[in-house]
Amino acid sequence: SKLYRWDLVCNLALVILAIVTNIWFIKLFGITGAALATLVSFFAINALRTAFLYYHMRIHPFTWSMLWVFLLGAASIILMEWVPDAEPFWIDIPIRSFVFTLFFAVPVELLKLSPDINAYIEKALRTVFPNRFS
Repeated sequence: SKLYRWDLVCNLALVILAIVTNIWFIKLFGITGAALATLVSFFAINALRTAFLYYHMRIHPFTWSMLWVFLLGAASIILMEWVPDAEPFWIDIPIRSFVFTLFFAVPVELLKLSPDINAYIEKALRTVFPNRFS
């Protein structure tokens, strides 16, 4: 395809954008700036790739239900801020994992919002409970 060269252009743009944003954001925010630079770089390049796909091929990799998955995930992360810290950390991790699973994975599975996520959850359930979910 003649369009493959645009993948190279996007990858080069990602490298340049990552370098520039890292220099800029690390000066402003320290180590958190590196994470922010990565977020900005990948978001910008993936938005560009998505727009490119839609413009040239009239396909879009996302559905409206993915918006609900994103919003549910964001709401779950916000709810996680209200979960009090438990000490020691090895007790805190299972508690937070359970709460996140309760507020994110369970609704995604019950509402059948994402075939990919649902297939992954069902595979995990079959692994953990082989006799019950076959």
